[in-house]
Amino acid sequence: MSQPHSSPIQTFSPVPPSSAQPATVPNKIDIKSSQEKPPSSVKSTVSARSETCTKEKKTGRYKGALEKPFPSFNSQSEIIQPFQDDRASDRHFEQELARRLIDLMLETHAWSAARPRIERQEEERKLETELTKIAELEQSQEETRQRLVAFIHSVQSAIMALKAPLRRL
Repeated sequence: MSQPHSSPIQTFSPVPPSSAQPATVPNKIDIKSSQEKPPSSVKSTVSARSETCTKEKKTGRYKGALEKPFPSFNSQSEIIQPFQDDRASDRHFEQELARRLIDLMLETHAWSAARPRIERQEEERKLETELTKIAELEQSQEETRQRLVAFIHSVQSAIMALKAPLRRL
């Protein structure tokens, strides 16, 4: 571990072979240290090879899908048309809402303008009914008074009639 050593395995490099440097073979290899723990360059070489194999498998799996041309994205039908339809329905909704609000305001105004007249007419009917009841009650009381007066006159005349023969006696 005292000396760094390079791996006897040549690593994959994306650099063209003409500019690649040849791998150097160390003069001395420490067997204990290489058995205990493999050098990091060996690990990276192994992992690079496994990644390359994995990429080749994945590429093979998707090769058919990648060779097909992608369908073009139609922004008109996917984004613009639904947005315009939404805006048109929103405009229609806003117009309908405005029409209903105007109708409601007109009906409320007509109701509030007619309300005093209707209330006055209703109060007038109630008052006329009360006056009619009072007039009927007065008429009834007048008839009762007249009958009472007639009764009193008849009682007085009966008393006078009873007194008159006694005076003659």
